[in-house]
Amino acid sequence: ISEMFNSISYNKGAAVLRMLSEFLTEPVFAQGLSSYLNTFAFKNTVYTDLWDHLQQAVDNTPGLDIPRSVHEIMNRWTLQMGFPVVTVDTRTGTVTQKHFLLDPDSVVDRPSQFNYTWFIPIKWMKNGVDQQQYWLLDKTDTHSS
Repeated sequence: ISEMFNSISYNKGAAVLRMLSEFLTEPVFAQGLSSYLNTFAFKNTVYTDLWDHLQQAVDNTPGLDIPRSVHEIMNRWTLQMGFPVVTVDTRTGTVTQKHFLLDPDSVVDRPSQFNYTWFIPIKWMKNGVDQQQYWLLDKTDTHSS
């Protein structure tokens, strides 16, 4: 069990929660988290309970659009080993993701039901101006604005 909860797990968990808070917006994340904590105070819970409460907060927020449910987005981050590295070709607008491996020659022997593809929120700027958030939903996509 100690291998399941090491510094890598905690660091990834913190980064994933920060990303989640950013794409849901801080107020929506806080609303969902508060609801979750109040509901499960002094009780047992599973991670999907958090996704449910965050989804309720999303559903109660007009104008907040995410491309998939909180469950679908977050399961790819929490149920897959590692994380993606994103590459952007600024000439063509092509955005790609690839499973990050510290040793690029290593072989991944643990299959993923998601084929090591993540739903990735991408914030970007053009000429110093924030642009609308873009979601990379496949291994590769071409984004044009």
